[in-house]
Amino acid sequence: MSTQYNSIGDSYIQVKNLPLMRYLEIPAVRAAIQPYLSDHAGEAPRVLDLACGTGFYSRLLLSWGAFSVLGIDISPAMIDAARAHPDSVAAQGRLTFRVGDAANLGVLSESTAPFDIVTAVLLLPHAASGAEMTAMWETVAQNLGPGGVFVGVVVEPVDDHDLAQYVARQRLQRAHNPSPFGLELEYDESTLASGEGYRVKVTPRVERVFSFDAYHLTRGVYEAAARKAGMTGDIEWRVMDVTDEARAAMGDKYWDSYTEYIPKYAVIVVHK
Repeated sequence: MSTQYNSIGDSYIQVKNLPLMRYLEIPAVRAAIQPYLSDHAGEAPRVLDLACGTGFYSRLLLSWGAFSVLGIDISPAMIDAARAHPDSVAAQGRLTFRVGDAANLGVLSESTAPFDIVTAVLLLPHAASGAEMTAMWETVAQNLGPGGVFVGVVVEPVDDHDLAQYVARQRLQRAHNPSPFGLELEYDESTLASGEGYRVKVTPRVERVFSFDAYHLTRGVYEAAARKAGMTGDIEWRVMDVTDEARAAMGDKYWDSYTEYIPKYAVIVVHK
């Protein structure tokens, strides 16, 4: 995973300007995490931001109320871009970045106490199996304190039958109509060897076009991996529906293509 993102570097920030991110993802993440940032025993919480990329959400978390944020990403190029951003430089002391593999971090040595919140926007979809996802959840559980919460973004949670039906439908659509939407997904026609989902080639349509591999695993894989890793609290799925604000900004035709060509995204909130 590090290699594919090293070649992308700071150009990945362009993805956050896509309407999908601007009008759906960012508001959904903020709505999910704001209660935990605002109501934390009178003290601003400490946040661990896994798969932080260029630090986009790490910086937002500070502006939303976090006391401090540690961003970690597997790609040195991404971390270099995160550190160089002017807002990151201005927030030194409260915002730090380091290179690391979210599936193999253990308890972070630089942390003097467990984190109050762990975030991970589109980290879990990089797990190719339940075993790989369990390793990611173990990092979350090991670095969260008692009562801590995880907030992440994933692709739509579905069961085996629904996912297989979507892949078949999406393949037929692509054969006749290339997606007019700003994010194209190409599903591998065969299931993963594990039988837990499908590999997906993701291509954002931005100024510098690039692609990367991700995986669409089933809801059961996500939940079983979280439990196995020690996340025993409530699990809540919040599917990102198109809002009235989004429709007003981009129009119905644009968002109709969103629901036709790609699965919806979702926020997952899990308590330790």
